[in-house]
Amino acid sequence: MKRLVSALFLALLTLAAALPSQAQQAEVRALLQQRDRDVKAVLGTRSTFTDAQRDQLKELLNGAIDFREMSIHALDNEWNDLSSDQKRAFVDAFSQVVRNQSLSNLAIYRADVRYNEIRVEGDEATALTTTTLDGKTARVDYELLKRNGEWRIVDIILDDVSTAGSYNRQFKRVFQRQGYDGLMNVLQRRIARDEG
Repeated sequence: MKRLVSALFLALLTLAAALPSQAQQAEVRALLQQRDRDVKAVLGTRSTFTDAQRDQLKELLNGAIDFREMSIHALDNEWNDLSSDQKRAFVDAFSQVVRNQSLSNLAIYRADVRYNEIRVEGDEATALTTTTLDGKTARVDYELLKRNGEWRIVDIILDDVSTAGSYNRQFKRVFQRQGYDGLMNVLQRRIARDEG
């Protein structure tokens, strides 16, 4: 009898531990699915967009991204050497670059999305998805962190290529040759080009 009670108690503990993880998996899935639905609703079947629609898409695509955290990954070790003002200015410029870039190929957001697996460990989550558009399949994974009770995207990995990692490689070269000011000049020129 003692063994049965112990086994039941252990099973209940295992179930209790799994419930918060399942709830958090559901939160992550809901965030990504809602983002996908909202973007598709604005995209519709149109091929041209008003400035207001483009602004709306930019917000929908990027509203769940934690640009400060993505900036830390994009700059890596160089981040620690920046002053608070420099960090703030970098995050502002970097977020503008990413927001503008997100509109470069709107067709990809029409893809069907399949949520293969969502892994949660504490305040970190990874959502593994597959997208299909015009018969072509791509893997898109999301790295997320929970901050102040809210899940935020910190990296998007397309077919094993990290967004933050790609920017890190670009920024590291510029930072090493031209320093922070040179990097900020590059970002400002890119913003002016994309918004001009």
